[in-house]
Amino acid sequence: MKKLLFCLTLCSCTFAFSQAQMGLVKQAQFNDENDDGCASIGETISYFFQVSNYGTELIENIMVSDILIDVTGSPISLNPGEVDTTTFTGVYALTQDDLNEEHVINQAVAEGMTTGGDTISDLSDDSSFAEDDPTITNLCVLGVEDQLKPVLVKMYPNPVQDEIQFELAAEVGSATVNLYSVIGVEILNQEISSENKRIDVSHLASGTYFVTVLVAHKVSSFTLLKD
Repeated sequence: MKKLLFCLTLCSCTFAFSQAQMGLVKQAQFNDENDDGCASIGETISYFFQVSNYGTELIENIMVSDILIDVTGSPISLNPGEVDTTTFTGVYALTQDDLNEEHVINQAVAEGMTTGGDTISDLSDDSSFAEDDPTITNLCVLGVEDQLKPVLVKMYPNPVQDEIQFELAAEVGSATVNLYSVIGVEILNQEISSENKRIDVSHLASGTYFVTVLVAHKVSSFTLLKD
């Protein structure tokens, strides 16, 4: 009698599933343009957006939109693991309603497309790519007496092409200006005075920068837009 021997071969197979995942962080900086320490109508909040592809697929044609502001920046593509921190920015001018509320709250949306033609989107968070909490900017609002305090320093023009100029209060002799990139790298450190109050920025690339001015033991902060 013949015996048939059947051998069963067990195959261990691993399946790799691709998944598109995108995160958006919206961060805010209040710009105290009149240097009074609190918010006023017409002063601005600068918004900076970070977009992350933390999935396993290429995401193309990514744009950021926001009902509060006009977001600047052209469409980008992100490979898995890539993060963009410089393309998308925006500026919002405060209104009386914002001062009455004593805060500005909002969210943005990032949208892109996978190579397979699927649309992917994400609501912004204030600090995490994996969360969807709105960005809240609390505002200090001055009373009538506080609004009479003098302004120590002003900066103009903004946006700028070649030179920024500072206007110091009459009682101020000098000040220290620091200029930073949007990721916090110091680019410039310079002393200014009423006689020497211009700084050449013509060599800077177009984009957004942070400026701090130390005057009379007080720091004033500005957001500078370079054309």
